[in-house]
Amino acid sequence: MDKPPAASKDTAPPKGNVDEPSDGGLLTQLEALYAERERLHSALGTADSGAILAMVQSLRSQLESVYEDRFNRFCAGQDNESESA
Repeated sequence: MDKPPAASKDTAPPKGNVDEPSDGGLLTQLEALYAERERLHSALGTADSGAILAMVQSLRSQLESVYEDRFNRFCAGQDNESESA
């Protein structure tokens, strides 16, 4: 029986190829991370976590202020109704 020709160094696949990581998921995870950052940037104008957290805190404060104002106006309206009864 003839032996198959030995693979030369030029035709052997490279070890540790970046396109095919050993765990099989590193490239997929990296692509997902970049896609998520792009969605954040498109939707919010930034992908910076600090800036996004500041936006959320600002919105929360604004919403609390709106509800507090509405509650105070509601209570003031109740007081006016009880005085006129």
